[in-house]
Amino acid sequence: MAGNKSLNDEALELRRRGGRWLKALRESAGLSQRDFARLIDIEYYTFISQIEIGRGRIPTEKYAVWAKALNVDVNEFIVQVLQYYEPLIHKHLFSGKVSAPVSSEAKVDQNSYLALKNEIRELQRLLGKKTLENELLRERLSQRNIGLPQMVSPTPALAAADNDAAEISGDGRTTKQRFEDTSA
Repeated sequence: MAGNKSLNDEALELRRRGGRWLKALRESAGLSQRDFARLIDIEYYTFISQIEIGRGRIPTEKYAVWAKALNVDVNEFIVQVLQYYEPLIHKHLFSGKVSAPVSSEAKVDQNSYLALKNEIRELQRLLGKKTLENELLRERLSQRNIGLPQMVSPTPALAAADNDAAEISGDGRTTKQRFEDTSA
């Protein structure tokens, strides 16, 4: 019997806190109890008063109506109301330890998504690498076609890739010659 009294006291205290929360929402919406009762189509404003002092509960079928009248997201409103009216259910649903069940299709879709995302990253990496290689090859080919020595590349990436050295083809022999940038 003593255990039930303790539970009843806790439940009453939670309802009182919930009532204070609802009153604060109503007042922040600029509504009197009478105006709010009219807005949610309740005949007696004293019903609002009873809920705000913790002696009554919002009927579950009216949660959405109350949320809309108080300009609050319905889902957020229900989560808060459950905290005050059904603390055990709230604890099990929103403790963070348990998540909503995920269908096997959603798991497959998520796994496919992650695999594709990783594949895209790898392709982007390879594409960047190939683009740099192509740039280097074009530069070398253009230098050979016009018969001029390759100059130190103006871009740091190309200079690093070339190692600041150019291949000069002359009489059939290939030699390495270093050129310094004297423009500075």
